[in-house]
Amino acid sequence: MNLSPNKPMHSISREDFIVCIRFDLPPTKQEVMGINRQLVAMKDVGYRMWVIPPAFDLSQKEIREIAHDGNQLGFPPSRVAMVASDDLPYGLLRMVDVYRENPDLKTRVFRSEPDAVQWLTEERDQQG
Repeated sequence: MNLSPNKPMHSISREDFIVCIRFDLPPTKQEVMGINRQLVAMKDVGYRMWVIPPAFDLSQKEIREIAHDGNQLGFPPSRVAMVASDDLPYGLLRMVDVYRENPDLKTRVFRSEPDAVQWLTEERDQQG
């Protein structure tokens, strides 16, 4: 775990065709919005998986702002899996899913990474 105040508390990696965003500590609204801006500038980010740690706790207003901001960024058609094993983060991510109003963005919340990867992989395998 990275606890240095000068280093990011997250990592962005590419695992095969999936861009994976992992957090060492629960992210703030500003961190999530900043990462979305980084992702929009990257190539081939159509399949993304966000892995959220326990203790993630934002207000409903912050969740709505994150979703609205993400809708405005101009992501290409995408599939986004969000993973949270604990109940509170899982519920908050479900709210993000509801507030997203982009027909080109398919989102889904999962309790486990293998289930999320399977969902991300299904569509790509069907496109062949």
